[in-house]
Amino acid sequence: MKKCRAVILFAVWLVFIVILSQPAAAKLRSSEDPGRPSPPAKPAALPNVQLRVHDVGKLWLSITNFGFFGSQDGEFDDSGGYYLIAPGCEFPGGSNIQYLFQGALWIGAEVDTVDNFGNPTLDTLVSVGHDGWWDIAELYPVVPPEGAIGVRSLRPSDAYPYGDTADAISEQDYIAVYTDTVTNPSVVNPDGNDQRAHLPLGIEITQKSYSWSYEYAEDFVLFDYDITNIGERNLSNLWIGLYIDADVAHSSISFQGAQDDISGFDSVYTSPEGNRTYINTAYIADNDGDVYEGAFDYASPRGLSGVRVVRTPSDSLEYGFNWWISNSSSNYDWGPQTQENFNKWGIFPGGGMGTPGGDKAKYQVMSNNEFDYDQIWCALSRWTQEGWISPSSQANDLANGYDTRYLFSFGPFEQINPNESLKLTAAYVCGEELHVNPSNFINNMGQPNDEGQVGQFYNNLDFTDFATNSQWADWVYDNPGVDSEEPYADLNDDGEYNAGEPFRDYDGDGAWTGPDGNRGEFSITPAGDTFWFKGDGVPDFKGPPPPPSPILDVETAPG
Repeated sequence: MKKCRAVILFAVWLVFIVILSQPAAAKLRSSEDPGRPSPPAKPAALPNVQLRVHDVGKLWLSITNFGFFGSQDGEFDDSGGYYLIAPGCEFPGGSNIQYLFQGALWIGAEVDTVDNFGNPTLDTLVSVGHDGWWDIAELYPVVPPEGAIGVRSLRPSDAYPYGDTADAISEQDYIAVYTDTVTNPSVVNPDGNDQRAHLPLGIEITQKSYSWSYEYAEDFVLFDYDITNIGERNLSNLWIGLYIDADVAHSSISFQGAQDDISGFDSVYTSPEGNRTYINTAYIADNDGDVYEGAFDYASPRGLSGVRVVRTPSDSLEYGFNWWISNSSSNYDWGPQTQENFNKWGIFPGGGMGTPGGDKAKYQVMSNNEFDYDQIWCALSRWTQEGWISPSSQANDLANGYDTRYLFSFGPFEQINPNESLKLTAAYVCGEELHVNPSNFINNMGQPNDEGQVGQFYNNLDFTDFATNSQWADWVYDNPGVDSEEPYADLNDDGEYNAGEPFRDYDGDGAWTGPDGNRGEFSITPAGDTFWFKGDGVPDFKGPPPPPSPILDVETAPG
């Protein structure tokens, strides 16, 4: 099956649509979609949009300076009339196996305004790096010559000639600044579902992304965000979301690959030995690893990628995980919802039960307090007894993999006053060898409404490498066993390092556990005989460096 995908051509802005066959999955052209505006005229000065690639590790990931990461099937016009072939998320680097079509930052809040009669009220606004379906993009840098992506590196050879080593955090730092305040309709497409031009929240985002070549950190990229209210209004009940549309496939079949993705959320990894590790990571993978003639080959995407949040501005937030299918057919545009929420909202603007069209629907999904069950279980009839809407009429197709995307969201932040900021750190993580048995899918997903068969399919997936990398992303952000304020200092004068949470023999049975009983699959030992599994809450953004180069003496001799 093939699907159409929007490909951004920034010289003429977001107006060029690539469409392939297959009506059930095709995106509408603007002439066919009454809610989509006609292509705008090119403005006199475009924002200075840029793309760079993290490529020092095994994970090659494109980032931009407009609230968007990935590269939309590898094509990018850097406003010079030529194409750069950039990997969306290629893993391992050089394999041409892609794990990301596009990812985007979503930020939504209620803002003070007045109604048509002059009465004070709240309006719901959401600004997105990309909405994933209607080509709505609302976060941009300033116009040239400002707004370029900054570059830093711990390795001088990587910093030159683009940046420097001063204040570098990783072997490849990219720094971008953008806002949601561009309102020119020739740059920002109006959302046809809202029937109005873009209304900004008044926010500025400073995005720093970091990557390393070290073995323990080569499979993830850390994103550090500062989100600042630069407007004059208070932002109430603010929610932040990371939107991911993966399209997992070898680049030679990228369009077909969009049609068989599966999404889920891995909160706890249990090793074969029974040890449990909490990783709280959303993911998307190919449904079967693209088996060829009964076996995996060089083009088989056997791994997976996903998002883990390692820092939020508050410890008392609510989280949401929502996945859905976007499709021009209402029979396929679907995602799980609780019956309670569906009774309040009904069909989303745009006509589907999956894709949220317009600001209010996006905010509803961000803030709905739902944690969707994994996609492979969506054909089971028991969900209606557990308070969810009935499965889709096409549930068997959807459970077997489709053009899936998800939103991992958190909030609410009750009030962000002018000039106040929020800090957020997330990791984009990859893992190898999720699919270990080429026959697993064909043997166990023939009846996706059979809970036993689906359970057998899931049990034959191996999340070990993904869980390991997700755990290391958290540790590199905040090193366990390291007091970041004053390393290894007894700041509390209680005989303990103020360095996080250790494993101990809490119940005297000789087993090392965490205070919640988590035995933990992974631990590191930076000090004494204590096994630390959680840091002190102060960002480190570093890990054990490689050993220094040896000092060499060279002697010459004849011959």
